Amino acid sequence: MIPRRSLAEPLIRDIGYEPVLVGGLEMGKYLMPGTPLAGEHTPEEIRRIAGTLE
Repeated sequence: MIPRRSLAEPLIRDIGYEPVLVGGLEMGKYLMPGTPLAGEHTPEEIRRIAGTLE
């Protein structure tokens, strides 16, 4: 079985974005509007913000 990450990364790059691993599914709650990861951020900002979340 091919890891999903291996499949997703090239697809994300192909559409012009940089894939950033922020954690498991539990981190999805931080992608909702009004939460720390919502909106536009640079990959570096995303990594920094995600590192402060639990």
